[in-house]
Amino acid sequence: IRALRRLGEFCDTPGFRVGTLREVFVPVVHSYILQSKSTDHHLVTEAVNTIGIVAGHLTWPGYHALVQQYLKLANDDSASERAYTRALFSVLDHFHFNKEETFEEDVAQDDEGDAGEQALLRTRSETSKIYDAVNQRLLPSLLKHLEQRNETEDMNRISFAIGVTQIILHLPATKQTLQISRLTTIFAQ
Repeated sequence: IRALRRLGEFCDTPGFRVGTLREVFVPVVHSYILQSKSTDHHLVTEAVNTIGIVAGHLTWPGYHALVQQYLKLANDDSASERAYTRALFSVLDHFHFNKEETFEEDVAQDDEGDAGEQALLRTRSETSKIYDAVNQRLLPSLLKHLEQRNETEDMNRISFAIGVTQIILHLPATKQTLQISRLTTIFAQ
């Protein structure tokens, strides 16, 4: 438990490569969540918290793959479904791609000349791709998952809706309104 907690603390310090996090630490921490039915629940809780912290430092492809992995596992009717759902909530809570902040940083770097302009265009292009993927793939899959849940899992639906809302709040204001109305409609059904 202490090792997982320390790993989460070390992830917040500079020096960890994203590849190391994705290829080494995510599988190790994930193994504790996979064994949730035979493992101490305190250890599973700490693993869920750590996987969220690690997700907060991943690049978009790694983050999206992790969300999709736990979304698929949370749909299974296994004994570990609750642990997978909690891990998914933790990953969603650590969504860290903020479009407005990226564009503000880009404007500050705009005065660097041609190299700065090329970097600006590349960063804006990458950011646009991330938010297109959030709007076209991530949010629809999360909303579909929310629709499929039955009424006996209302507490999970509420927690899940909170995680989806946190992602929506990172979107530009024009996209937020549309996605919030979709979430409200699905949640009200």
